[in-house]
Amino acid sequence: MSLEQRAKLMQLVAIILGIYALLWSLAPYESINWPARFILNMSAGSWDELSAPLAVQAQWLSAIGAGLLMAVAIIAYGIVAPAIRQGDLNTLRYFKLAILAWYLLDSLGSLAAGAAINIVFNTMYLALIFLPLMNFKFRVVKNT
Repeated sequence: MSLEQRAKLMQLVAIILGIYALLWSLAPYESINWPARFILNMSAGSWDELSAPLAVQAQWLSAIGAGLLMAVAIIAYGIVAPAIRQGDLNTLRYFKLAILAWYLLDSLGSLAAGAAINIVFNTMYLALIFLPLMNFKFRVVKNT
């Protein structure tokens, strides 16, 4: 896969993350938060509570999490995709480190909270994010 194809794939991944973040961000708005309730119940593996109202803490933490995920989506689109095009190793290394930190903290926390099924979803997102970065062959860019 060429650098351009990888960059476009990262932009597509960023759009998917952004849409997910937007749907998740609806949690505090009770009249339209069914997408967020679906996401939260799916992530916790608790389908029987799909129609139940969200606790204030779930609404608040969802707003925070959705905002952070939207930030990641924008960074992936506007910084990481161009870094892929340019073969910018330093930017890509830090992005990978940031995503791995999220994956470990989120997954371990999910396990500790009794929502181990969320690790499956985390792993799917990790694979999606890392797909454009796998077997990355960086070209040498000379400064002139």
